[in-house]
Amino acid sequence: MVNIMRQKELQESKKIYWWSDGGKSFRNKELLTSLVSKSNPLFPGHTFVVNYFVPSHGKNDCDSVFGMYSSILKNNLPEEGIESFQELLNFFKRETQIMQRNSKSKSSAPHQFFEFSCDQLDNTAQKLQIKGFMAYLQFQVVDGQLVGSQLSDSTDQVILSSEMKEKEEAISNKMKTSTVNDSNLTNYFQELEDQIKHLTSINPDQQEEDADQSSDEEE
Repeated sequence: MVNIMRQKELQESKKIYWWSDGGKSFRNKELLTSLVSKSNPLFPGHTFVVNYFVPSHGKNDCDSVFGMYSSILKNNLPEEGIESFQELLNFFKRETQIMQRNSKSKSSAPHQFFEFSCDQLDNTAQKLQIKGFMAYLQFQVVDGQLVGSQLSDSTDQVILSSEMKEKEEAISNKMKTSTVNDSNLTNYFQELEDQIKHLTSINPDQQEEDADQSSDEEE
């Protein structure tokens, strides 16, 4: 998110309308707090109107982009496969560049991919003290107070926090790591074992003859 906000077009924007799915990775108090906090905002100088889609909201532009990536992967997967995250990233960069060159629309923007690494996650975070957080789909600060709406751009707003008080709370810091390399290593040893079994099963008569000859030589 920080990398995205560093883009020039967003640096020049003072009011940003944030939209995201309602999954727990996005729809949580710690993310909302980081965007609208009065005491320690993640992006000072920017005002955010935070919106969430309802479940089963249908497809939007973001969904169509991910659908396109899925199609690219399905139709253009290299014969040797993809064995690491870096290979996957390079694959998408290459394929989207080809798609960009072949596009009839000269105004289509190039795809940008952001790489980042994270050694560990914090185990605490600041959270606004809000009751009934999940009942609202839009949040913004109006006259120094956090207000919420059950619909975006609705005039029916409810004051959720007049003083914008925050509290440090424990959060899950469990990281989801890729198992690609472990899986490939397991497959490699399994394939090696299968090949050895196959080789030992070839021409068993010759193997028995070789074993007898070896026994005679030892005697």
